[in-house]
Amino acid sequence: MANDDLFILLTAADLSVGKPLPWHIYDNDKTLLLREGDVFDTQEQIDNAVNNGLYRRQSGILTKNDRELELDSRARLDDVSLRGKFEEMSAKVGDLLLLQVKAAYGDERCKVRLMGFVVGKTVITEAPRGVGNNVNVREEQAIIVRSFSGKLAYGFSTHAVKVCSTPLPYLHLAYPEFVHKVPVRESTRVTFSIIGTASKLEDETDTESFSVLIVDISTTGAAFMAPGSVADRDSALRIAFRVKIQDIEVMPAVECIVRSCAPVESGSNGKHRFGVQFRNLKTQDLLALQGMVYQKMLEQV
Repeated sequence: MANDDLFILLTAADLSVGKPLPWHIYDNDKTLLLREGDVFDTQEQIDNAVNNGLYRRQSGILTKNDRELELDSRARLDDVSLRGKFEEMSAKVGDLLLLQVKAAYGDERCKVRLMGFVVGKTVITEAPRGVGNNVNVREEQAIIVRSFSGKLAYGFSTHAVKVCSTPLPYLHLAYPEFVHKVPVRESTRVTFSIIGTASKLEDETDTESFSVLIVDISTTGAAFMAPGSVADRDSALRIAFRVKIQDIEVMPAVECIVRSCAPVESGSNGKHRFGVQFRNLKTQDLLALQGMVYQKMLEQV
């Protein structure tokens, strides 16, 4: 793993049930899992987390990048201009929602359908299903709900007021006092890590091909990592990759022009970061790119 020298592997002996954590902890991919002050409710949660790989930073503090992300997140949450009412979402029965269920051993994300709502009282959704079709939400459990409507991404914090099992599993969620909203701009770029294939275009014909690591995408362009010798500025490429959007696999193949090329930090074996601008987008490829960007942004609201 990258930056492993900055992390210390934790064991069950380092953690206690009900005791606030003295540091932020991270999962096996070095993604922030729990913050300082959070607690584990049971020993089983600790054991499961440790078995999957659990770390803290050597210094016990956030990196500069972590701090910047946290400050940006807090600024958006405090910005009154980015708040609205649930009714502004124009939510309809059957709309797809993304639920992030808060748990001491890590957040679970799942897709559910909106079943209805009563203004000021309750939001009713399908219950997410876990392994063996068990409902994995308990009453009073904290939940973050996210959705798209028009050109805005919405999100709000709530909790499960009632977990019902008949006539089918569903949830009554506390009606939010307000929702956060983020404009979705066409040129918004989001971070990815997707392995794809690029081929040079000469007279509209694919020639030499090479592997790339796509690191960000918008509906107008992208950036990828590859050896510096594979393409020159202003050269034409076709980039193809495979991705899942709401459990549907799509395989866009888009034409682009290289607009920038710069070496990355030392120790990257000659890798360069290429910035490309899409051109001649087919309708199905544009829809796939929009779906990718919206789905990723939805997870970050």
